[in-house]
Amino acid sequence: MEEKVKRKEDKKKRRQKRTPSAEYFLIASEGKETEKNYFTYLKNKIVEEKTLSNDKIDLPLFQIEGVGMIGERLIDEAEKYFRRTPRQYKYKWLVFDKDDLSSNDFHRLIEMAESRGFRVAWSNECFELWLVLHFEFLNTGVTRDQYITKLDKHLQDRGLATGYKKSDHAVFDFTFELTEVTLKNAENLNKQQGTEGNHTPSS
Repeated sequence: MEEKVKRKEDKKKRRQKRTPSAEYFLIASEGKETEKNYFTYLKNKIVEEKTLSNDKIDLPLFQIEGVGMIGERLIDEAEKYFRRTPRQYKYKWLVFDKDDLSSNDFHRLIEMAESRGFRVAWSNECFELWLVLHFEFLNTGVTRDQYITKLDKHLQDRGLATGYKKSDHAVFDFTFELTEVTLKNAENLNKQQGTEGNHTPSS
């Protein structure tokens, strides 16, 4: 009898050991297309790599929403979604651009998001800056059209004949390989331009 109880306890411990301790991420972006596609691609790559390495115990879980709203409406909508879902997200991120917001309004928006428990990832002036940083270091202000021109050239030089299209997931096959490059470029940009969003470009 004692041996049988011991076997049951050992089995229970083994089962507990296999229980995933996943971390839940909610990422709500201002844009419905580019940002959502980018983070969805990253999510799929992370899951794929962890699955191939049999590292499923700490497999993170993601919910990625392209909200399609700006400013306070983005925060309010993300908060509504968070309240509706039964999941307990450990990390809640908002992704948005500075666009034409004044510095005061931009800082107020960041403070409002953080006061409601969100972490913030922003670009000044648009998300395409983040994509450009995968290919080159950029610390001078350019127009949105110039960001697109730069992305077209970089992608075409690397074999993507169609260049940059917001809805084309093939774009991220190229950016993913350069993730370390963009992190280094973004860090250098922050050192030069600061992290307050007062200078264009900054991220």
